[in-house]
Amino acid sequence: SWGFYAQQTADAIEQEWHALNLGIGRYKDKSKNDSMTLFSEEVHRLRTEQKNREQNLDQPSRRNAEAE
Repeated sequence: SWGFYAQQTADAIEQEWHALNLGIGRYKDKSKNDSMTLFSEEVHRLRTEQKNREQNLDQPSRRNAEAE
């Protein structure tokens, strides 16, 4: 459901935020500017992925409505 995917995305973004602030994972040994760029790119990817999942959830109901 949409709520599940929205929460999953919010959790993933929060984990990225903590990693950014702690300077761990993909942010280790990166400059502040590079880290912010990486963070922005990852948030964009996560949100796009969520939007695609939501669109996929919508498609079957649209097909069913058109068939009626």
